Amino acid sequence: MIPSKWKVTTSERRRLQNLMAKLHLPEGFELNRKQGFSVPMDEWMQGVKPARVLTPDTERLVNSDFVVGLIKGQASGRANGSRLFSLFMLTCFANQ
Repeated sequence: MIPSKWKVTTSERRRLQNLMAKLHLPEGFELNRKQGFSVPMDEWMQGVKPARVLTPDTERLVNSDFVVGLIKGQASGRANGSRLFSLFMLTCFANQ
């Protein structure tokens, strides 16, 4: 069992992780730097077919012409990946 005083202090979070990192990582390695990342939704949704997004369960929830327009826009270079991914997730949920 790890003692509580090793886990966190009032001035330092992730204390145990930082101690281990100092032992195993190169000197000068930035431990507290935070960095975000993006998900390549547009790449993932490239080439999506209307049948994958529009099913009988979701056609009653969304306008199929709008979805087809999103797919055509995605194919022509517009950034509709996150919208299409959301609709795809709705389809997966609706088909359960």
